[in-house]
Amino acid sequence: MRRLLALVSTERTSETLRELCSEKFRGRSNASGNALAAEWIESRLSAPGLRLGTQPFMISTPVFDLRSLPELTLVDGSGPSRSFEHRVEFAEHYRSAPLIYAREGLAKPWDPSVGHGGEWAIAAKALGGSELEEASRLAAAAGAIGLLIPNGVGGDGFMSKQLLGMPAVQLPVLRVRPDVLSGLGGKRIRASVPVQRKSSSGSNIEAVIPGSNADFAGSPLVLGAHYDAVGDDPGGHRFQGAGDNAAGVAVILELARLLSSSGSKPARPIRFVAFDGEEVGALGSKAYAEGLLREGADPMVINLDGAAAYNGVAYVEASQNAGLIVDALDFAGAELGVPLAFGNIASDNRMFAGRGFKSVGVALGARAIHSPADTFESVDPQATRRAVELLLTTAWKLAYSNQ
Repeated sequence: MRRLLALVSTERTSETLRELCSEKFRGRSNASGNALAAEWIESRLSAPGLRLGTQPFMISTPVFDLRSLPELTLVDGSGPSRSFEHRVEFAEHYRSAPLIYAREGLAKPWDPSVGHGGEWAIAAKALGGSELEEASRLAAAAGAIGLLIPNGVGGDGFMSKQLLGMPAVQLPVLRVRPDVLSGLGGKRIRASVPVQRKSSSGSNIEAVIPGSNADFAGSPLVLGAHYDAVGDDPGGHRFQGAGDNAAGVAVILELARLLSSSGSKPARPIRFVAFDGEEVGALGSKAYAEGLLREGADPMVINLDGAAAYNGVAYVEASQNAGLIVDALDFAGAELGVPLAFGNIASDNRMFAGRGFKSVGVALGARAIHSPADTFESVDPQATRRAVELLLTTAWKLAYSNQ
């Protein structure tokens, strides 16, 4: 194990990360198709000692996407027109109805007691869930073109992007930065929300090191990370998805390289899995977990989502039955000087926990997610290295020490 720790290569993980963040994969979105990224990851897992496989699956809910960049322009006759910057000053809402061609109208504060024929209705507060559905229904009945709702930017200066396919409300909806929105009341604006929802598919990529002990054949160690991201804005900002979660995939590929070339056979099989579809409801890990159920397997699952920033602790979310995995992580953390802390890790690990499997989600951190600020340059190579070391030591404890 210590020999392998000395062979961890930050150059290789950085090379993987840079490639996955490159423009040719268009932000690794399920809406645009992830086939190129999947093929590239599969090529990196083609090594002696690894048995490759793929698991295609259909994405059961329509994936939210942009046809083109939305528009928000002030065209009031009292001054020059001004176009606002997408993702910085406004952005689409992921439940918006489509408005492909821009429409002009007065922007007026929403008042359910009056008509809003031909107007853009300004909501007084952020709306979500049933509140957004009801406001959209009432505003549509009052003749409004669409809704403008206040929405702040994150600490990185951008509004986030989501792909999760949820039913559209009745009207087009734009999120607008509050300071911008406050200046639109009573002014004439032109806006479009060219969104679409379309069917898609995904593919999990798996590489396996067979185990040497038949007693553990049905209890593999699964080391996983999702490779999909939210995709570039067409003609706009890039979404490299570096910390969420290209860095996690780089860790898994480095683990596969090190363990497959170690010269030692694990007692239990080790499966290295790059999950697709996490950003649209963790559908790739759902498909994989259901496959394990059909096999009658009893796996131990470690999922990594966030290996781009290290603040002196590794965060862990464990299923109730994951004591062996947590013990191995504790051992690894003590060996490496990496303390563990409870974290709320809403990622692929939950698909396994929800089906009764022993599972743990691990995250070191990321500086930005679902944002143009989540770039290759924002990733700390030492955080990625720490993640490799932590999971390598944990995997050795779980898969090799029982020989």
